[in-house]
Amino acid sequence: MRSPADTGLNAEQVPASPHTANSTTTTSDTDLSSARPGPGSDSAIPATPLTPTFGDSYPKFITPGILASLSDVAGTEGWSDLVQLYLKFENLSPSKSTSRLPHKQRPIEVDAWLKDATGVHPVISDVVAYAERWRLWWVECQPLKRATATWPLPHEPLSATEWGKLLNGGKYGLFLFVISLSWWARSPGLVLSSTELAAAISDVGWVLRQLADVLTTLIPKKPGPQQSTNVHDTPMLEAPGTSRSKRKITLTEKASAADEGFQKRFRRD
Repeated sequence: MRSPADTGLNAEQVPASPHTANSTTTTSDTDLSSARPGPGSDSAIPATPLTPTFGDSYPKFITPGILASLSDVAGTEGWSDLVQLYLKFENLSPSKSTSRLPHKQRPIEVDAWLKDATGVHPVISDVVAYAERWRLWWVECQPLKRATATWPLPHEPLSATEWGKLLNGGKYGLFLFVISLSWWARSPGLVLSSTELAAAISDVGWVLRQLADVLTTLIPKKPGPQQSTNVHDTPMLEAPGTSRSKRKITLTEKASAADEGFQKRFRRD
C-alpha cells in the first residue's frame, strides 16, 4: 500500500508544454488523475479496457483515468500485456521512494507533460526523432551491464543490487517510460517507427518481468499454519490487532556474505 505522500509531484524548471518547448514559463506539476489523451489520439478505435488483475492496492497516482489512458492504445501488439506487467510490478514494489531515475536524455515531451497542469498527453509530431530520444533515455537508465550501444539491449538476468533504482516504484520510475511509450504508440507517424516501438515494448516488458521476479523472491511470505507465528522469528507484513493506519513498514537491506546479492526484509519499528 502506497503512502498518500507519494501522490505529490515536485517542481522542476522545465517547459510548460511540448508545443512551447523554448518557453521559460513553468506551471505546477500535473495532476495525473486528470491526464487524458491529446487531440491526436484516435477516439474512433474502441480501446480495450484494462483492469487491475493483480490486486486493488495501487498507488494513488494510478487512477481509473490513468488506466483508461493506457488502454487507449488500440491495435498495438503486446501493449495490454506490457501494462498488466507494469501494474503487477507496481503492486509488488515495496518502495515508497520518490527518487527519480536519471534525467539525462529524458525527452522534453516528458518534462513538459509533468509540468502541464491540464495533463493532456502530447502529440508526437516527429516520431522518428522522439523514438531516438526515448531510446537514449531508456538506455541511460539501465544497469551498466545492459547499457550497451547495441539495440535491442541484451536480455541477461541481473541481481537485485544490479537493477538498482529501477526496482523503485512510483510516479517518477518506470511509470514515465510506460506512459511515454503510449504517446509514441498513438503518434500520427507511427508507421515510420513501428519496428522500433515493437522492440521498445518488448524490452520494457522483459525488464518488468525480471523486476517482478526479483521482488517476488524478496518479499517475505506470511507464516502458514505449521510455521512459527512469533513476530521475532518470522518477518510479517501485518501484525494482528494493529490498526492499518498505524502500521509502519520499514524496508531494510542486509548484505549477504555468501554472494554478491542482497536480501531484503521487513522490520516493524
